[in-house]
Amino acid sequence: MKIRGIKATPINLRLEAPYAWVFGELDGFSPTIVEDGLTGLDEAPKADGYF
Repeated sequence: MKIRGIKATPINLRLEAPYAWVFGELDGFSPTIVEDGLTGLDEAPKADGYF
């Protein structure tokens, strides 16, 4: 079986309160949802490596 198409949908998830961690605070996350015809859904992080 071959994958015949991929759909990538970037989303923005805002948090009610900032997420504090060693690198500072985040007010939300921006992953990309990836859909293909074989396995279904997956998630890809932002290109800079952070959430």
